[in-house]
Amino acid sequence: MSDIDTVKALNSIFDRYDFGALRDAVEGSDPEEVSSGIAELDALVSESLSDDVVIEFHVGVDLPEGARYEGREEYLRFWRGWLAAFEIYEIEHRDYEQVGDCVVVGVTHRGRGRGSGLEFELVQGQRWVLHDGRVTEIHVYDTHEEALADLPAE
Repeated sequence: MSDIDTVKALNSIFDRYDFGALRDAVEGSDPEEVSSGIAELDALVSESLSDDVVIEFHVGVDLPEGARYEGREEYLRFWRGWLAAFEIYEIEHRDYEQVGDCVVVGVTHRGRGRGSGLEFELVQGQRWVLHDGRVTEIHVYDTHEEALADLPAE
């Protein structure tokens, strides 16, 4: 499987599952376990992410949850918190580009807040770093261009 295929497989989770069912499964899973409550998703995460995967946000606002998550447990904690905030949520991925060990992706989030009812659209860029077919880092930026500009020197 190519690096782009690995990233696409992880991103396709949002296309393959009903959002409410996905959110409720992740939210209802045991926070002490590295499990989403969905066996297929857990297997994909286990085979595609390194044990010490890092998610880091390089965005123009301070995030109340923090800007860095380290390890699969923190990866799942991030998704529990993010998904819990929405009643309706969809994410569109586009412009996959392989550059060295990185896959750069354009992302658009759309949804409606669970408590507020406010609708939103958020456009971002992501830079995924892979080694030996496994994701070691996910970096999130305000724009796709910023993700491309932050590629490591070869």
